[in-house]
Order: sequence, then structure tokens, then C-alpha cells
Amino acid sequence: MSERHETQYNVLKFIAGYLSTHGYAPTVREIGAGVGLTAPSTVHGHLARLERKGFLNRKANQSRSWEITASGYHFLAPIADTELELNITDDTNSTFPPDFGTNSAQFIFVQPNDSLINEHILAGDQLLISATTDASANVLKAYQDSNGTLLIDRALVGETFTLVGIVTAIYRQI
Repeated sequence: MSERHETQYNVLKFIAGYLSTHGYAPTVREIGAGVGLTAPSTVHGHLARLERKGFLNRKANQSRSWEITASGYHFLAPIADTELELNITDDTNSTFPPDFGTNSAQFIFVQPNDSLINEHILAGDQLLISATTDASANVLKAYQDSNGTLLIDRALVGETFTLVGIVTAIYRQI
């Protein structure tokens, strides 16, 4: 990836934050106000460039329909220039340090798909879940349904879901 353009980065970051907070995309004027751009045409230009780069998608003829792609999330959270060395001594393929997940109150869940992309979690990411039956409203939680399937979400409502823990760490293999 070439050196990122700071304004485009700020536009994408604003959209990601807005999507996370509100559940839908901001208007062009809201984006402009959020990143300090006064002309809607300038915002449109940045959105068009981000779309051409593959960082954003938009549904045709719909307002507030911007979606950030997996490439867009990678653009927002680039891989560090320095490599981290993890001292894994066992034969597993886990990227967690050896002491993570060994506590019976913790377990590792591998995200199977991109359904949590708005939370910056991609398919294959490893989530450390810490067991709890009580959690604040603004954290990612792990729920188990009546079939034993684990679901990750901020809030699931229904009698068939049981809170089993919260996401306390996310690791991505590169």
C-alpha cells in the first residue's frame, strides 16, 4: 500500500466511527463537519477516491449506504513496521502468548467469517473470551444459543441467548 493520504484516512476513520456508533453511514455534510471540510464537493472527491481504491462500497441510489471493505479496515489499522516475536513453545498454531487461554475462565474463539467487520474483526481473527455473566453495554460479548453455538455481538436479546463472556483481546495472524 502506498503512503496514505491523511484526509482520506480521516474520512474513512470518521465513517468507521460513525458506523460503529450509529449503525448507519453519515451524510456527506456530516463527514465534512467531522473532518473539517466545508465543501461537499471536496468530501465527494475523497469518497470517490476511497471507493476507487477499494476501501469503500456504496449501494446505488441509496443515501447513507457507505460500507467499509476489509481493505478499508486494513488501511485504518495497518500492520506495524516492526515485527513482534511471540515465544510460542507448544506445537499449536496459536498466535496468543503461552499463558493466554490457560486460565479456565478464558478461552479462544476463531472468528469464522467477516460478519464482525464493523467491529474491525475479520475472518480468522482469534478472540480471547474471558468468562463472565455480567458485562457493560459497550463491549463485545460472547453469547451461547440453545444449540451451543457461540455468537459474538454487543447486545443480543432473547431467551435463547446466554452471556458467557466478553472479548478481551483480538489477535490477527499476518
